[in-house]
Amino acid sequence: MTAGSDLLTELSADHRTIRELCTEFGGLPPGDGRRKPLLDRLAALLVRHGRTEEACLHPLLRHRPDHEAVAGRGRSEHRAIAELLTELTWRAPDAPGFDRLAADLVARVTAHLDAEEATAFPAAAGAAPAGELDHLGERARRSRTGGPATEHAAAGGLPGTA
Repeated sequence: MTAGSDLLTELSADHRTIRELCTEFGGLPPGDGRRKPLLDRLAALLVRHGRTEEACLHPLLRHRPDHEAVAGRGRSEHRAIAELLTELTWRAPDAPGFDRLAADLVARVTAHLDAEEATAFPAAAGAAPAGELDHLGERARRSRTGGPATEHAAAGGLPGTA
């Protein structure tokens, strides 16, 4: 991310990184020792990214009644992803069901990113008053330095899961 980029640029950059981690994770064979640390990195990024969306993107959408449903779907998807992350957090990579849950997580995360890019991002671009996306982009950058980058889903979860 670069100084001065708007919220949608910031979130899109996160999406690229999340997709790369999902692809890397999906390319590792079951039982590979790199899967759990990679999952932990993905979980930390998803938690941070979800909090940024809840703090910056969803309020922007909620300001427009015709976009509230888009924000609601995002929150619902965050809850489902958080449940999978929590379940995977406490499961050993060689435990029964780990690979199925991990595949479900990657599929759900990828679908969520696709939906946001197709629906939420254009809605936010249309709903934002002049300069608001730039202001929110700065807020998103600041929020990344405000909390622990390694916070795990089980410790705090994605927004909307408490």
